Amino acid sequence: MKTSYDVIVVGGGVIGSTIAWRIAQTSRKVLLLERGRLGQEASSAAAGMLGAELEMNEPGPFFQLCLESRELYPTFSDELFDLTGIEIELTPNGILRLARTTEEAAQLQETAAWQQLHGGSAMFLTSTQIAAMETSVCETFGGLFLAKDGNVNAALVTRAVGKAASLTADVIEGSPVYDIVFSPTEVTVRTATEQYHAEKVILANGAFANQFLPSMHMPPSLIPVKGQLLRIQPSGHVKLTRTISHGHFYFVPKRDGTIIVGATEEPELLSHINTVSGLSQLLLAVQDVLPGLRDAAFVDAWTGIRPLLPTREPFIGPVDANSQALVAIGHFRNGILLAPVTAEIIVSLIEGKALLAHHKAFIPQIPVSQVR
Repeated sequence: MKTSYDVIVVGGGVIGSTIAWRIAQTSRKVLLLERGRLGQEASSAAAGMLGAELEMNEPGPFFQLCLESRELYPTFSDELFDLTGIEIELTPNGILRLARTTEEAAQLQETAAWQQLHGGSAMFLTSTQIAAMETSVCETFGGLFLAKDGNVNAALVTRAVGKAASLTADVIEGSPVYDIVFSPTEVTVRTATEQYHAEKVILANGAFANQFLPSMHMPPSLIPVKGQLLRIQPSGHVKLTRTISHGHFYFVPKRDGTIIVGATEEPELLSHINTVSGLSQLLLAVQDVLPGLRDAAFVDAWTGIRPLLPTREPFIGPVDANSQALVAIGHFRNGILLAPVTAEIIVSLIEGKALLAHHKAFIPQIPVSQVR
């Protein structure tokens, strides 16, 4: 069995699989290690929103990063289909972010103004315009139409990037990593049955990264956040044509006619159990925000554990000047959206290319005293 590689990627969700695939395209020998099955955690559990503008409160590097990754999606989708034959159901038909009070309306008008100045597509619509677009929504005081946002099928994206990684890199599932050891010349990654060696290791294992951050002289600051989601099937001719958002709830229509409703935010919970209280929140949100869908049928429910950093933005890049260890962690609710650009940044770093200015904002800031 081969045990020496150029790069080892730890974590086979949408971020890790995309990174492994993209690095393998540079003719490097890549090993992807996944503790369970590819994409079994937060990636395939996501609703699949491409909400680059949806939850942004101010301009800055994170807003630019999200816009950039959204623009990569058409090519990303085409490449995945050409390689794997999997259609990820890219649907760039916009997102409506509702205002339920005059205060929310004023805030969203301010948001539209700065987003338009910084490359966004946000337009403030009146309540009449929103009612004409989506007949199932509640009464509003207007809202934002984010014309360039959209959604994909998260399960299909995760399956596609997993297959792409499997076709271009070595992939081992059911192989939890127990230790990562650094020496001046190589990195050793230990599993229960084998030791693997590489020039570089990339940590991309989502909510489970805290175990390894101290060995990289980083504080274990990731917060696992449980999110519960459910799926409904509208009855009769009632339907939703585009994603609706209010507060931290969202309603994402899929091509099969169902609607994904999400999500609760339950910090510090690694449980995959759906609860009465969690599902009640989601069902009440449907009745409150989409009263036209109160007779929709309940289909199923599930959970995902999302990785949150205190900054609410990801770390992408080397943990020290040696660049033996890189991280791609903390994407929280934006893992599906940010997978393409995260992989591009990591590949640029592996190849020694200069980063764009806003990419540098996501490199972990490690105190000099902690550099290996």
